[in-house]
Formats: sequence, structure tokens, C-alpha cells
Amino acid sequence: MIEFGILVFLLSRSLKFKKPDLSLLMALSYAFTDEIHQLFVPGRGGKLSDVLIDSIGIIIATQLIKKLKLER
Repeated sequence: MIEFGILVFLLSRSLKFKKPDLSLLMALSYAFTDEIHQLFVPGRGGKLSDVLIDSIGIIIATQLIKKLKLER
């Protein structure tokens, strides 16, 4: 969860904080594709619950960016 929150912050920063919602979508798509990737890794398994947990960090980070007015 924390890693995906950091990912949102870094994506927003790379976009110069202009579109935190775009960062949210990019991080969510990465969380989803990461779980799909784990289906093909021996000893790992992709779970929808992991995507939901990652989504919590993503949403919290996006809201913090908006509340702290880091968006431009």
C-alpha cells in the first residue's frame, strides 16, 4: 500500500502535479497488471484483494496531493 502511494507521488511529480488523477489511473493500471504478471511467476499468485489494498494507498496519496494543494 505504501509503495503504491509513493508511486502516485512520483508519477504526479513527474507530471509536475498538473494531473494527479492521471497518476491515480496509471498507478491503478500498474497494480492490476502487476497482479496479472504474478499469475505467471512460480510460487506467486495474483489476487484481486492485493489490487484493492494497493488502491487504498493510491487513493490516499491522490487525496493528500489534492488537499496539500500540490497540484497546479
